[in-house]
Amino acid sequence: MSSFSALRTLIVKDLRRRLRAPLETLLSLALPLVLAGVIGLAFGGEGGGSALPPIGVAVLDHDQTPTSRFVAGLLGGVDGKNAPIEFTPRAVESEAEAAAMMRRGEVAAMIELPPGMADSLWHGGVVKLGVVRNPAQRILPEVVEEVVGVAAVAGSQGALLLDAPLRLTRGITDTLQNWPDNGVVTTLSTLWNGELRRFERWLSPPLVTFERAAPDAAAADAESVAGVNVFTYVLPGLAFLTLLFLGTAAHQDLFHEHMVGTFERLRTVPLRPSLLLASKSLAAAALAGIGLILLLACGTLLFGSHWGDPVALVMVVISGAIAAAGTTAALHGMVRTQQQSQAAAPAVLLAISFAGGSMLPLESLPHFARALAPYTPNYWFIDAMRSLMLDRGASTPAAVMAVEEPAVFLLLFGLVGFGIGFLLSRRRLEQSA
Repeated sequence: MSSFSALRTLIVKDLRRRLRAPLETLLSLALPLVLAGVIGLAFGGEGGGSALPPIGVAVLDHDQTPTSRFVAGLLGGVDGKNAPIEFTPRAVESEAEAAAMMRRGEVAAMIELPPGMADSLWHGGVVKLGVVRNPAQRILPEVVEEVVGVAAVAGSQGALLLDAPLRLTRGITDTLQNWPDNGVVTTLSTLWNGELRRFERWLSPPLVTFERAAPDAAAADAESVAGVNVFTYVLPGLAFLTLLFLGTAAHQDLFHEHMVGTFERLRTVPLRPSLLLASKSLAAAALAGIGLILLLACGTLLFGSHWGDPVALVMVVISGAIAAAGTTAALHGMVRTQQQSQAAAPAVLLAISFAGGSMLPLESLPHFARALAPYTPNYWFIDAMRSLMLDRGASTPAAVMAVEEPAVFLLLFGLVGFGIGFLLSRRRLEQSA
């Protein structure tokens, strides 16, 4: 049997053994998908915007006056066109009705307008608005409470600034018995016009304006072409972390086979020990490659992810699998027993993944971690995958050029790791022989 045939047989043997007991491998592959799903749902799922959904608000009006109905109607004016939020007010007759709507998730809060509200507003009294939050929700009730609080402060300050015309208006309206005549209307209009003209320098034109800024054409085009959502953004980093653990599991087979005597029996056939060691590393690379393909396919099916040009993607998959297998080969070459491997490997791989950006975006890491990131394979794999995502509409030559540098670094990580792991593992076997 030639060395190539023997090597292929050994690799197939290891992969078949994994296939006969696939639970551990499947659980490892499911973990990044679950984590990506949880993170994506927590942060809104789709990219390209941060607008809140319409916020349902129950309004319990105890006053039932034109003034209270006007105040309740102001909520309907917050429709998302002139503000980044949108309210959907719903009138209710009782607290029980509002509580039932909260249980069904139809409203985030109830705003209670107290009895005598109109009289208090027009005669300088104190008005206490009530806000009852939906206990089953966290973010949207907070938004309602903050908006009501801001509106109350703005109304109070407006009443103080316009106290003079308000007092005159109250004095005139309190003495009216019928519909006001033209003279009364003219007097009121003149008073209000004179008072408001004091604020003309701040109101016309306003000193502070609100404007919705659209992204420039290039950014909008890149975002629409990429179609990157939160799930797609976080999945590559979590996927490479999984590849490292798959490589660890494959290399730990060497210790297991040595312990149960399988490795010693294999050494009785005319095969060089170096061939047996090489088969473990190549089996780890094959397992990592298959696992990565399955993860990316599941990302497409579950999250609608797009991974760019297929030729460039194949380059990244192959180089990423080799890098993961080489990294774990070097790690397992440095330990002497399976117990040491089980204790050291998770800590080392998690530390590498943290520094490389698999667990948190590099932008949120401390400076020393960002400085270490380029010395980890995770960094280059994530960089390559994000290049593919952002340049999904690029031609094949352009996409290959974009991932060329990361792929080269991944191959270097893998080949150097294979070399270190091979030398250290062979010396350990020679010492134990």
